[in-house]
Amino acid sequence: MNRYMSANHGFGRAAASFRDFLAVRRFPSWLLAFSMIAGALTGNVTRAAEPMPESGWINLFDGQTLQGWKANESPETWSVRDGAIVADGPVSHLFYVGPDGATEFGDFELKAQVRTTPNTNSGVFFRQPWQDSGWLQRGFEAQIQNSGQNKCYTGGLWIHADRPAPSPVKDGEWFELHIIAVGEKITVKVNGQTMTEYDGGKETRKPLKRALRGRIALQGHGPKHHPEFRDIRLRPLPGQ
Repeated sequence: MNRYMSANHGFGRAAASFRDFLAVRRFPSWLLAFSMIAGALTGNVTRAAEPMPESGWINLFDGQTLQGWKANESPETWSVRDGAIVADGPVSHLFYVGPDGATEFGDFELKAQVRTTPNTNSGVFFRQPWQDSGWLQRGFEAQIQNSGQNKCYTGGLWIHADRPAPSPVKDGEWFELHIIAVGEKITVKVNGQTMTEYDGGKETRKPLKRALRGRIALQGHGPKHHPEFRDIRLRPLPGQ
C-alpha cells in the first residue's frame, strides 16, 4: 500500500468511526430532546400549582403617574420619581380620588412602602372627607415620623393613639405601613409588627369621633419634609 492509499485508508477508517459515533449518539440525542420536553411540561405543571397572588387588592398608584390622585392645594408639591410619589414643597395633601373622582372607602386594609429623610413628618390619612386646604382634622392619620421632635412617631395614630419615640424604623430605609380598618377598630402595623390597636367604640373624647367612611390622602407637611410612597394598594373588606 503506497502512502496515498494509506492516507485514504486512514481517512476512511476515521470517517467510519465518526459515522459510528453519530449512530451511537443518536439515541441519547432523542433522549435529551424528550427530557427537555418533559422538563418543560413538568415546569408548566409546577408553575400552575403555585398559589396565585392574593386577590381583591387594588393598586392605587401605577408607579409612573399621579393618575387617580388629586392635590387639595399646591399641586407642585407632588411628583413621581423613580417609581415613587414624592412630596417636596408647600403644605399639601394628595387625595386618592380614583376613576370616578370621588372614591371613598369604609372597611379596608391598605399597604404602602414608605421612605423618609431626617426629621420628615408625614402620614397616611383615611376615612377623611375632602378638604380644600389646611391641615386635615376630620379623619384618621397613620403617623409617619422616624426622627426629630414630636409626640407621635411612625406606627401611631395621630391624636387618637399617639406613639412615643423611638420609631420602629429608620430614615432612608423603605418600610411597609399597613393599616387595617374594620368598623370602629383600627390596627396599624410597621413591617408586619403591630404598633397600634385602637377601638373608636371606646373613644370618650367627642371631638375625636370620626366617620366610618371617607377618602385616602397622603400628607406633604412642608418644604423641609420629604416622604416617598410606592406600592400603594388597598383591599376593601366585607361590609365595604
